[in-house]
Amino acid sequence: MNLKRLLLAFGAAIVLIFVAAANAANSPLPFSILTARTIYIDNQSGFAELTNVAYLELSRWARFEPVESAAKADLTIVLTGSSYVRVVAENERPLYDAKKVSVRPAELPEAAPAGFTRVTLQDVKTGKTLWSGLVKTDGPRVKGKLIEGFREAYDQTDKIRYKR
Repeated sequence: MNLKRLLLAFGAAIVLIFVAAANAANSPLPFSILTARTIYIDNQSGFAELTNVAYLELSRWARFEPVESAAKADLTIVLTGSSYVRVVAENERPLYDAKKVSVRPAELPEAAPAGFTRVTLQDVKTGKTLWSGLVKTDGPRVKGKLIEGFREAYDQTDKIRYKR
């Protein structure tokens, strides 16, 4: 009789471990994101207005404090468009190779299709991409909410954490 109870308890423990592992694997974001407090907006889209939109949405959400440099941030939101824009110093010649398909640096997130902006969430310490989504934009104008997909993924992660 005791052996049956022991086996039943052991089986139940194994099932609970697998259920917890499955919940963690289905989490849209790593749980470490829930402890982040500061966020930096890195706008690589070529439209300065998108920085303002992202800043206003983050301020309204009040979950993260936007900061002025990546060095002070826990997370970075990178906004990328379908083109790549970078500052070229006056005494520097632009690098252009007609044979190359793209001059976009490898460390930047993938370019967005025309008419969209890619919103990518990255961990500042590791540089790892934690989440990425596309938002319909018309140049600097946003069709909807810029960080809505990130907010939804964050809320799902938060719900999964409290389910346990």
